[in-house]
Amino acid sequence: MNTKPHTGVTAWLVDNRSALLSACLLAISALVAFGLVSMLHLQNAFWAAMPVWVVAL
Repeated sequence: MNTKPHTGVTAWLVDNRSALLSACLLAISALVAFGLVSMLHLQNAFWAAMPVWVVAL
C-alpha cells in the first residue's frame, strides 16, 4: 500500500477537486453554447458564452 502523502501539483489537485470539476463544467458549458450558436450561424457567436459565465458565477 502506498502511504506517501501527495506533494506539489498532485496535492493541489486533490485538495481542489470540486473547484476543478466546477471549472471543467463551466468550460464545457461555454463551449457547447458557443458551438450551438455557431451552428445556427448567428452574428457575434462569441457572446454566447457570456451568459454561461454570468449564471455560473
